[in-house]
Amino acid sequence: DLRWVATCAGSGTITLWAAATGKAVWTLPPRSKRDATVDSPILEFSPDGKRLATAPSDSEVEVWDLATITK
Repeated sequence: DLRWVATCAGSGTITLWAAATGKAVWTLPPRSKRDATVDSPILEFSPDGKRLATAPSDSEVEVWDLATITK
């Protein structure tokens, strides 16, 4: 699905961008100080593009509904 782009900054902050406009639509700060130091966070869209799974590489996964921005 080409509607969204998800990025993770070196600080651990995850940002969801609208692909069509390049504008940030949602920002999620690190869940903990430890999350901010993980080198390889996991960001994965569901096949239908309606959900985003986020997780530091050593922590639990959170799945976000992109229509409502809720877990």
